[in-house]
Amino acid sequence: MDESHYYPYYTSKNLLPLGSLPSDDCDGAVKTIRMLLESPRAQYILSRIIAGPELDLAEWQNELKEPPRAPEESVSQYLEDLRNSVVETFPIDSKTLQEYQSAGREGPYRTYRLLEIVCTAIHLVSKRLYQKYHPRTPYEGFGFPLWPKILHPKYFKYPTGLDAVGFWAEALIFGGVVLFDRGASGEECNSVWLHGKPNIDTNEVYELPDTIVLTMLERGSSLPLELDWEALPHQSLAEAQQNGIFRELNLAGARGYHNFIGGCYRVPPERAAMLIRQMEEFSAKMAEEDQDQ
Repeated sequence: MDESHYYPYYTSKNLLPLGSLPSDDCDGAVKTIRMLLESPRAQYILSRIIAGPELDLAEWQNELKEPPRAPEESVSQYLEDLRNSVVETFPIDSKTLQEYQSAGREGPYRTYRLLEIVCTAIHLVSKRLYQKYHPRTPYEGFGFPLWPKILHPKYFKYPTGLDAVGFWAEALIFGGVVLFDRGASGEECNSVWLHGKPNIDTNEVYELPDTIVLTMLERGSSLPLELDWEALPHQSLAEAQQNGIFRELNLAGARGYHNFIGGCYRVPPERAAMLIRQMEEFSAKMAEEDQDQ
């Protein structure tokens, strides 16, 4: 794959509202998004974002544990927020919308692009909930405010900052983070892969059968995915990226998407400052090593 020509689907700034699609295409996408966000699994996970952490942990964890069930008032608040959301206004990458619109009704390609739209919606809703119910906390002397730690577990493979909330929610809703076979051009969407297994941290990436992908989008009640994982085609995360399978190039590097998530939650300011310095030193070191390769 020619890395100089890949398309940055995840970080693209070329965004259009979902409602810019023709009405039939938009209605189908909105219906799928709402069905999935209203599913029992999405309610379980996304209401936990509202409730926040139950544990006061000062140490980092590497497990993607099942979070405790949120109080009923948090579930009710989530459903109210969802009812008030205008899905048609959700900003989606314009190329993804174009590919979804132009895809034929037959075959799996349209389903793959719909899944990419759904993942974007999950990230958007997750981040909005977190911003609303857990605003940044200013710590004196840092020069910038910190996001609180997401919950008491963390999915350590994905980026720092608010984006981590979306990957955390996606991983727990589906059972892993969704990746796509981008092909030789880096712009394609030839198959769907899942990085992870439910509640397990792994560097393995598994190819999902088209029937599973379709069922996942038609019946959110089947989530998180429980499959005969070892019977599926699979490869390591590093191999997958080399073979053109990723969400976006270099989002998942061999060293892992930078191993810190969010900021600090209920951590003394002096410890938080130390962690910030460690993050900065780690990022600088990785950047230097990448330049040397």
